[in-house]
Amino acid sequence: MQHYCIGWQREPGVAAYRWEFAEQGWAFDVVVNVQLNTNDIGVMSRTASAGGGIAIGLEETRAANELVPLLEAYLPEFAGFYLYFPSRKNLAPKLRALIDHMKM
Repeated sequence: MQHYCIGWQREPGVAAYRWEFAEQGWAFDVVVNVQLNTNDIGVMSRTASAGGGIAIGLEETRAANELVPLLEAYLPEFAGFYLYFPSRKNLAPKLRALIDHMKM
């Protein structure tokens, strides 16, 4: 079965993002033959929402009920982000604000 796929590539000359999946606790990734490669998540989201192809990693758009999830049983679990920072008391106010925001 053939589908139009929309890929993400950080910048020209860098390998495109490999789609990540998991099955029965085994994580694996797949090189997908894409018809459109972009480094703009907005372009990816709008193209998928307009019926231009299948994309991966668009949870924000899914939350807005614009897209439906595919292969949900094969999506890897996401443990969340980790923030590493110095443990000193006198952190820059901007860094302290970011840390406090991330703890929410």
